Amino acid sequence: MQIDFNLIVGFNDASEMWLSGYDDESSNWTARGFKDEMLSTWEELRPYYEKLAAYVRMKLRAIPEYSSKIGKFDNLPAHLLGNMWAQVINQLIIIKRT
Repeated sequence: MQIDFNLIVGFNDASEMWLSGYDDESSNWTARGFKDEMLSTWEELRPYYEKLAAYVRMKLRAIPEYSSKIGKFDNLPAHLLGNMWAQVINQLIIIKRT
């Protein structure tokens, strides 16, 4: 449904439609520029994210109730991080830094 709608209104996909709100002709800031900036920022942050995720995985795997739920190189299950969108990490207090 979303794909059909996007094609009807002139977008190739839903991301183009969502990013169109970031177009600002007065400052030469385009949706494509925004997307490129976010991708560039992610690439800068990725090594830190991967190290942090590995640290959290290691600490959680050391806790018996989590060890069977998290693989050594798997993504962290979002529900372990507070809610299904992993927005609240207060449940991770169990791995406080030693």
